[in-house]
Amino acid sequence: MALIPLKSSTRSSPFFTAFMLGIAVAIIAAIVWRLSDPVESEVITEPKILRSTIGGQQFFIPGNMFRFRVQRKNRNPERVDLFFRWPELEGFTKFNAATFEKADARELIFLTIESKDSILAPEDRLRTIYKRFLSAPLTAPDGLLGKKFLDGSGYDGEELFYQEGGPQPFIARCIAEDTPDIPSTCLREIKMGPKTYMIYSFRRQYLRDWRSLDEAIRTAFVK
Repeated sequence: MALIPLKSSTRSSPFFTAFMLGIAVAIIAAIVWRLSDPVESEVITEPKILRSTIGGQQFFIPGNMFRFRVQRKNRNPERVDLFFRWPELEGFTKFNAATFEKADARELIFLTIESKDSILAPEDRLRTIYKRFLSAPLTAPDGLLGKKFLDGSGYDGEELFYQEGGPQPFIARCIAEDTPDIPSTCLREIKMGPKTYMIYSFRRQYLRDWRSLDEAIRTAFVK
């Protein structure tokens, strides 16, 4: 098994609303930074499936998708950070190493699975927070609504794409345009269990594949 050091670049009270807005304003920059900012990590080329229990739920993950050795070795981590190529759902190999050395490679998906307590579910965040700050409609892929965030809302430069209704609707926040630090990226959060969430980032161009992308990520690591 080859061990390879890799550098990857890259409630309704006013108080409650302000508190949640403060969290929401920072979330896309913070999570994209955590997922893809330059970090020292060690990845392997061995795709053997490893079992990780996160928030009481089991996940079955190819070893060459883990970004960090300590998470790959821990069978009961609080969080794992993964990356893989889309649409192949392919982890790191010696043949595709060049892709994984660039965090801005458009085909890379960055995924975190983690245990969280006391957090609003994505659909509740849409209903109680996001919808207060939406403005002009946007052209959106089939099955989704697209809206800009209001200027001055704290979400400047971001857009929201979402399904209306349903028990676990697709909801993604996207950076409207490339910036010097972050390419036009979308962020999607999925509640997988009472205490388990998936958070994945993908290039905005893949919004057109939102159904197949979301289904693949929901199901790829569970049995």
